[in-house]
Amino acid sequence: MTPSRWAACAVVLSLTPAGNAWSAGPYWTGGYFGANAGGGVGQADLRTSVEAPGAYFLPADIAQIGDSGRQKTTSNLWTAGLQAGYDYQVGAIVYGLEADLDGFGQKASRTVSEMYNSAPGVTFTLEQSVRTDWLFTVRPRIGLAVSDFLFYATAGVAETRIKYTEKFTDTFNPALATDSVSKTRIGWIAGAGCEYALNDRWSIKGEYLYADFGRFSNSSVLQMPAGLGDKFNHSIGLDAHIVRLGLNFRFDGGEFGAGHPAARRVRRVEDMTNAPIYAF
Repeated sequence: MTPSRWAACAVVLSLTPAGNAWSAGPYWTGGYFGANAGGGVGQADLRTSVEAPGAYFLPADIAQIGDSGRQKTTSNLWTAGLQAGYDYQVGAIVYGLEADLDGFGQKASRTVSEMYNSAPGVTFTLEQSVRTDWLFTVRPRIGLAVSDFLFYATAGVAETRIKYTEKFTDTFNPALATDSVSKTRIGWIAGAGCEYALNDRWSIKGEYLYADFGRFSNSSVLQMPAGLGDKFNHSIGLDAHIVRLGLNFRFDGGEFGAGHPAARRVRRVEDMTNAPIYAF
């Protein structure tokens, strides 16, 4: 391109209002799919108690086990998987729906061992653990498009499978109670994130999500050499804080490519550089 054409481009761009040369269009509209990975912190609230009146435990034992059975655990977790969704932009507002299926590695355990208040020298041990393997979410999202960025908030439904195990032993009889249960839990999930358009097909995003799966209950029965004993009640609650990065590929069905600011800027410069220059 000749020096006169470069000069023409500079003059035209300097005189053109920014709102016209860099105006935003509905370029987030369309479907996409991609992958994500990240980590976070999981929290489990585990509660084990003995149902009164007890045939094996004294009232003081029941109260002590109930206090010891309240165990909260915090552990690191990992997540990785795939997502797919669709966005529709109206002005600067973007409405979307996204679903994802991830591996969800959250595992925590807690063990407490104490001497019975009612029987000095005799101890009991209570072990509890919780684990998850996968996470599925469906989340509407709403965002604000600013140049190549999309800032959004999201909330929806989350589902996972929780496996809980418990073991109680003591050195008196000895007595034994075990429990193992797996349950699919549906909870809620919410968070916020930012997505950046790399070009006419690819975008990257970072987001924070909080998931809460509520509580569920189960029970087990104390086993002794003389037969069955008291009943244990278990209550399990689980939530998680998740931070993850994602990469998305946009289908050629919307205006993500045709309306992308980078594509508009290229076309604008090409139009100006190819136009005849008469006065320089």
